[in-house]
Amino acid sequence: MTNVFNPDVLKELAAALAEANARITQMHAQMIDYFEDYYAVLDDECAPGEKHCKCVPHLRRRIAELEGEQLNVAELLTQLSSTQMRLHEAEAQLAAMPDRP
Repeated sequence: MTNVFNPDVLKELAAALAEANARITQMHAQMIDYFEDYYAVLDDECAPGEKHCKCVPHLRRRIAELEGEQLNVAELLTQLSSTQMRLHEAEAQLAAMPDRP
């Protein structure tokens, strides 16, 4: 039988309780997030009679992230194209230079 009045046991129990409370707080926040998404889906109006599944807000969030990444890639491609043009110009200038002895 464990002596719960032992200070070491009390410290272990307090740590376990704090960990459990932290996990409960985390799960509660996650549950609220799910409910908010659920109600947002229910309030979302689309074509008459069309219903969404609960994954719609998460999918929309991911689409927005991917669209943001697409814009970043487009900017990088523009920069790359500009760099390639400058490289070709430099190569043309170098080719036009007379050979030195």
